[in-house]
Amino acid sequence: MSDLTLKQALELPRPLFVDVRSPAEFAEDRIPGAFNLPVLDDGERAETGTVYKQADPEEARSLGLRLITPKLPALMQELRRLSAEGDPVIYCWRGGLRSKSVQAVAELMNIPCHRLLGGYKEFRREVNAFFQQPCPFPVAVLHGLTGVGKTRILAELALIPGAQTLDLEGLAGNRGSVFGGVGLPAQPAQKSFESALWQAMRRFDRQKPLVVECESKRIGRLLLPPALHQAMQNGRHILVYDGMAGRVARVLEDYRPEERKEEILAALNRLREKLGNNVVEMLIKEIKAGNFNYVVEVLLTEYYDPLYKYPSRASQDFDFCLKHDGTRQVAREIFEYLS
Repeated sequence: MSDLTLKQALELPRPLFVDVRSPAEFAEDRIPGAFNLPVLDDGERAETGTVYKQADPEEARSLGLRLITPKLPALMQELRRLSAEGDPVIYCWRGGLRSKSVQAVAELMNIPCHRLLGGYKEFRREVNAFFQQPCPFPVAVLHGLTGVGKTRILAELALIPGAQTLDLEGLAGNRGSVFGGVGLPAQPAQKSFESALWQAMRRFDRQKPLVVECESKRIGRLLLPPALHQAMQNGRHILVYDGMAGRVARVLEDYRPEERKEEILAALNRLREKLGNNVVEMLIKEIKAGNFNYVVEVLLTEYYDPLYKYPSRASQDFDFCLKHDGTRQVAREIFEYLS
């Protein structure tokens, strides 16, 4: 049994973070990989908070104790199971009553665990401090028109030993643009997105380049940390280009429009101002008829390409250019260039 700083907890052989906050707190953000064992549900937390503010802190603690006590056997059983898999580190909002209570009972039950000093707030301070500093990696940015397969290239590049990649769109749960959320679950909260970025970036070798796809400051409704976005602006820029046929084929594979007609139609309606009612109505008709190749080509030509304005051939505006000649080959050439 011990109280640990975040740095000490992360250095444990097998840290298993156990978040005893309410489900709503956990859903907004948590230490990546944490398990949620709430001692109070959302309604109970709200109730004790109201008593704390409007009546008396001691009365709120008594109420919390009455609510927690019946749950302790199940909580201890789950905590014991987790302790067999690693080193449980219990935390609540700021390392206060909830985590202390669970730790005290665990000690009585002889269940080995630790408590995180400062709780979630300490973790959040660490994340904020990380992104307030200049990005510690040299960054290389993939550019290219929609459909050249930038996300696929990143995935293939990640398989090469020594390569470092970050799938920003994957972490953000959005591909960008009006169709960015098609086929994907709701985006995470901003804090959760930043925590996932921190978790990925803290493990990288700071001497090696980090490869990302070009993004604006915003991915869907989420914002990139300014330091990371600035490093992307200042990094090396790689252009991948390909013909229309290859781009259309990849878009169809990624979006699977035959399975997601309603989502695509809803997104398409948001383009009436940009494309005009006549074009949108024509595309809706073609989608309903199943002419997806034609629809994708029109959208690439009339919407995506004018939006991003990337060249479709090698250009001196980029540090390195290559034509798409198979995802694996492109990834290998990028790795060799960066090496």
